[in-house]
Amino acid sequence: MRVLVEMGNRLLGEALCCLINNRFDGYSAEIRGQWPVQPVIDFVILDCKTCRDELFSEYKDAKFILIDNGLEENNLSCLLLTKPVDGVISPDMASDLLPKALLAIARGEGWIDHERMKSLLGHSRRGSNVPELARLSEADRGIVEMIVLGRRNREIAEALCLSEQTIKTHVSRIYRTLNVSGRTHLVFLVMKNR
Repeated sequence: MRVLVEMGNRLLGEALCCLINNRFDGYSAEIRGQWPVQPVIDFVILDCKTCRDELFSEYKDAKFILIDNGLEENNLSCLLLTKPVDGVISPDMASDLLPKALLAIARGEGWIDHERMKSLLGHSRRGSNVPELARLSEADRGIVEMIVLGRRNREIAEALCLSEQTIKTHVSRIYRTLNVSGRTHLVFLVMKNR
């Protein structure tokens, strides 16, 4: 099995390749661009810094494994819903679990580190952002609904007879109030709480 490692932290990527190449029979790992001829890739191990659409397009037949470097639950949930990630592992996961994770993912099963799974399940039970949604003004809730419908700031401004800058100010305040990082995260939050 060939494993491509594409990490924002090159040192972590090299250490991961070394671990796979030296300890796991039947696996060959390389940093992206180091194979002389590009072989068929079975797995791509990446992190949130390298999680780009073109990587998923280039290796569309590979299984993707995300190294979770401490993403917030909302960000991890959003990433899992929007990207074709097959598994999530922690950088401090016991090394003997990595081949088990790779085998499970190769069989089409998902894999999420147990501690992270408990964290995600606990987070979803809390419904942490529901009170914040209720705290938005009626005007901000209307803007959120237009964002959920895919409208751009300019279109929202025209519909409400306001300037685009005023809408940007509202959107920034909405992001702060709901503790979200962008439109995708906001839409995910709203859909999750409906």
